[in-house]
Amino acid sequence: MLRALLILAAVSALATLPCLIALMLSVGWPRFRFLRRRRVVSDATLSRRDRRRLAKLDKCFGTEPVPQLSTDTVPIEKVAADLRRLRRQRAGIAQRSPIWRAAVEDAYDDRLCLACKRLGITEHLGQLTGVDREIERVRLEGELQAAGIALNGYEAAAP
Repeated sequence: MLRALLILAAVSALATLPCLIALMLSVGWPRFRFLRRRRVVSDATLSRRDRRRLAKLDKCFGTEPVPQLSTDTVPIEKVAADLRRLRRQRAGIAQRSPIWRAAVEDAYDDRLCLACKRLGITEHLGQLTGVDREIERVRLEGELQAAGIALNGYEAAAP
């Protein structure tokens, strides 16, 4: 009887162990692979635990980590396109939730700061709040348009 129980335990362990390993790998791997491939999450926004997990999964599956683009290598045309897209999204902001509105505002401010940094324009968005921040956005938009970046649509900048 004891021998039958041991055989049953060994067979069930052999049958379930690969399933448990596959389950543990499948819980974290597709999410990180999708995010890494789409570059939605950079290594800076991941927690230490998630970075370690991602490194283990990369090592386990033999994939090389994807190098992250620094902000200096993003073309100014891409930054300008992002600013136009985010500006259009800000225009239709009344129908959206406050969380979505805040996310669009933050993304727009980040891209404004990046464009100003790339063009050597001084900005103070990080230090301001409320109406002062909105006034600073308008000032920066004017400075960027004066520098030749079209923010109002797809039209070319004035020479």
